[in-house]
Amino acid sequence: MQSKEKMPHPTIHNFQDLNGRRFGRLSIQHYVGNASWLTKCDCGNDKVVPTKQLLRSQTQSCGCLMIDRTKEANTRHGKKGSRVYRIWNGMLNRCRNAKTKEFHRYGGRGIKVCERWASFENFYHDMGDPPDGLTIERNDNDGNYEPDNCRWASVGEQAMNKSSNVFVELDGKRMTAAQCDRILGRHNGTTARRIRQGKPVR
Repeated sequence: MQSKEKMPHPTIHNFQDLNGRRFGRLSIQHYVGNASWLTKCDCGNDKVVPTKQLLRSQTQSCGCLMIDRTKEANTRHGKKGSRVYRIWNGMLNRCRNAKTKEFHRYGGRGIKVCERWASFENFYHDMGDPPDGLTIERNDNDGNYEPDNCRWASVGEQAMNKSSNVFVELDGKRMTAAQCDRILGRHNGTTARRIRQGKPVR
């Protein structure tokens, strides 16, 4: 036998009668006191929820809604945990999370991820899976992560594109100072030091 609804004393301050209302997947069953309501979720589970959480849409299910949304997201692209998904997530962290150790080289100096690539689906549509041994690289090292400025590149190609590189010209070929050192058979850092001192490459 169903228990009678427990109604508050009429003098309770700011009481709001939610009987008969729905909030997301939750249907109000009855008031249980302490500014809370017993609700019935569409999945069949009961849950006691404070009035404030219901009115502010902070709780809209017994917990099944978040689980279903997560399953839907994973099923939609099926790539969560894959290498391309980790690359996408790392790209966002470097540009948006000030707590990451690389933030100062990316988001900290104004590098952004374009709005389109805030969605993994869009990123994957534009870039596809990275070939073995390659990862994401920006053509313009001072530019943003966006379709027209990104490609899959090797570690060696990325090293050539670092903002900290010093570029020189040797025998008509443009190269990094480190490459110049190797070609000329001298200690690493010699060419960069000569450039800083205003001396010629050789």
